[in-house]
Amino acid sequence: MKKSILIVLASILLSYPMNLLGGDFETPHEFNSGDTISAEMMNEIFDYIKNANKMISASELIGTWSCLLYTTTGECTTANIQLAEDKKWDNGTGDPLYIYNTSTLEMIDDGDGTYSYTTPLPNMFRCADAQHGGLGKWIVKNNVLFMTFSSGGIAGDPATESQNMIVKLKKVTNSKILMEFNPSKPVYAECEKQNLPPNPPSSLTYALPADNTASSISLTWTDTTSNQTEAVTGYKVNRKTAATDNFTTVSTITDNTTRTYADDNVTESGKYWYRVLAYNTYGDGTPSKVVKASFPDDEAPTGTLKIDNATTTTTSSSVTLNLTATDNKGVVGYLASESSAPPSTDSTSWVSITSTTSYSADVSFTLSSGYGVKFVYVWFKDGKGNIAGYGASIEYRSQ
Repeated sequence: MKKSILIVLASILLSYPMNLLGGDFETPHEFNSGDTISAEMMNEIFDYIKNANKMISASELIGTWSCLLYTTTGECTTANIQLAEDKKWDNGTGDPLYIYNTSTLEMIDDGDGTYSYTTPLPNMFRCADAQHGGLGKWIVKNNVLFMTFSSGGIAGDPATESQNMIVKLKKVTNSKILMEFNPSKPVYAECEKQNLPPNPPSSLTYALPADNTASSISLTWTDTTSNQTEAVTGYKVNRKTAATDNFTTVSTITDNTTRTYADDNVTESGKYWYRVLAYNTYGDGTPSKVVKASFPDDEAPTGTLKIDNATTTTTSSSVTLNLTATDNKGVVGYLASESSAPPSTDSTSWVSITSTTSYSADVSFTLSSGYGVKFVYVWFKDGKGNIAGYGASIEYRSQ
C-alpha cells in the first residue's frame, strides 16, 4: 500500500507542469505503474519544488552562464530557427516555443557595490539588437532582474533609461535558472552556470578486509560530473572518528581517474565516518553522502573468577575477587554482583577500565548479609558492547 501511494505521489509530482516563467516546466522523469522509486529520486522531486520557490541572490548570479534562447514565431525569426519539441512552455497565447540560438552571459561584480554584465552581439535579451552588447548595469530583487543595455542610467529604474529591461527569474537547480524577458513578445532563456566546482561523487561505499582485521578500510566512489577528465582535478577524502567531530581531510588525490582510497590509520575498536568531494580550479565541490564504517565484533570477552584465590569458606563479608579477562578488541569494563541476570551495557554499575586485550585485577567485594553459600558473578564488557559472565561461590560462616 505504501509503495503504491508513493508511486502515485511521485507520478503526480513528476508529471505536474510547474508554472515557471509564465509557462510549463516539467521534470525529466516519467513513471509507470509498478515502478520502484528510490530515496534519491524522491529527494530530487522535492528539490524541484524547493528550488522553484527559492529567492535568487546577486552572489548566485555572479559568473559565466551558457544560455539556450527560446522564442515565439513572431519574435527573432531566423532561417536557422527550429521547433523546441522538448520544451512545452505555454506563453499564454498558445504559441509553441522555438529554439533561437545559444549565447553566453557574464554577470560581473564591479567591486564598488554595483553589478554589470556583458553578452555578445546580438544582445541575448533582445535577439535582434546588434547595438547594445557592452557593459550594462543590473540589480536583482525578489527574483526579478532589473537591467540596462548600456553603462549609462540607473540599473533598476526604468524611467531613467529607455533601454531598461525587467527579467523574471526562476531557479531550477543550484546551477540552472530560467529567464523570461520582453513580456510583450515572450523570449525565454535556459541558463546553466559555467566554471563551477564539480558535482558531488556518488555511490560512495566501503569495504573491510576479508578477515575483518583492522588493517585498512577501502573506499570507492563514482564521478557524476560530465566530461569528468576536464571538469575534475582530483578528490579529497574527509574523515571523522566521532559523530560530533568535524570532518578533516585525510587524503588529497591529484589524479582525477583514481576513485579509490585505502585508509590504513584505523583500529578494530574505532568508528569512522567518510565523505568524498571532487575539486577543480574553481574550488571544492559539494561532499558526497556520508558512510559510516566499523569493524564487526561478535566475540564476547573470555575470563575467570575466583573468590579469595579459590578459598571455599570465609568468616568475613569482605572478600577479594580475582579477575582475569581477554578480548580480541579490548576489555573496557567489569561488573560484579550476586545476581545471575545479565546487566544492560549502559548500567551505571559497570566499572570502566582502559581498553586492553588482556586484563587481570584483584578487587574488593562485599557479600550480602546472612550466612550461607554465596554465589558471585562477574561480567566483562568489550568496546563493541559484547558481554560475558562468570560465576564462583564461597560459604560465608560465623566462625
